[in-house]
Amino acid sequence: MLKRHLLLLVVASLCFTSLAYALRVLLGSPQTAVFLVALIVQLPACGGTFPVSMLNAFYQGLAVISPMRYSVDAFRVAISGGNPAVYWGSVGVLAGIAVVASHGQWRALAALDFNIGDVWMVLASLLYAGY
Repeated sequence: MLKRHLLLLVVASLCFTSLAYALRVLLGSPQTAVFLVALIVQLPACGGTFPVSMLNAFYQGLAVISPMRYSVDAFRVAISGGNPAVYWGSVGVLAGIAVVASHGQWRALAALDFNIGDVWMVLASLLYAGY
């Protein structure tokens, strides 16, 4: 069970980091604002609060391409149990997004500098996964 949580934490983190990196390369400095807006728009579409089928057409369409939806679906299965195909399918989609967004340049992601806040977040995530 813990292995599934840790795998999902790593893959989801790589997915969102890759997307942030791709936007940074594409847009430069305004990337932070654009990525923040993209994250905020994904919140209603992820299916964490309401099922996607209850949302309006805009959010239902957005849910298909929202990485946050796949991470919520996978975490739901990892935490509460459910269909393993949903978990592995969501992990596969998140990994695919990470590969496409990073153009397969894993060294560029590995070369990112971490500050102390990043280290504390990784530690907190690992402790929470162990909890």
